[in-house]
Amino acid sequence: MSKRLESDLDTSFMDGLIGYNLRRAYLVIARDFAQSLAGVDLGPVQFTILTLIDANPGCTQNIIAKAISIKRTNFVALLDGLEAQGLAERRPSPTDRRSHALYLTHAGQTMLADLKPRIIAHEQKFAAIMSSAEADLLRDLLVRLRRVGADSADETEI
Repeated sequence: MSKRLESDLDTSFMDGLIGYNLRRAYLVIARDFAQSLAGVDLGPVQFTILTLIDANPGCTQNIIAKAISIKRTNFVALLDGLEAQGLAERRPSPTDRRSHALYLTHAGQTMLADLKPRIIAHEQKFAAIMSSAEADLLRDLLVRLRRVGADSADETEI
């Protein structure tokens, strides 16, 4: 009996599913993203956290955790790792003594400045297969898909 090759499979039903295609595209993009971060002890979630802290210095960990759908307990562990690497720091919030305000350290700012061009190149690799209007449309459609689940009671995933 001969082995069936992947190219021999009938995937027509799956190819018609948005979720299936999103997952397959995500795997390709995530693999390339990881290669873009090669040599750096940072994953996509940590990069996202650093980017959000940089753009929103002084925001609380609860705000960022909710914005990127990470459970608070998991976010604390991720932030602990960033602090241990000397990339981010918690300071008492000036407006709420129960919260911590988040800031990048100088090392965090330096690392982010080094990584952003790599991530831009990564994005451009995928944007190159479509027109600017198509890329804008794709981003818009993905945002709309994200909003479908935004009304759920608990949208945290990680």
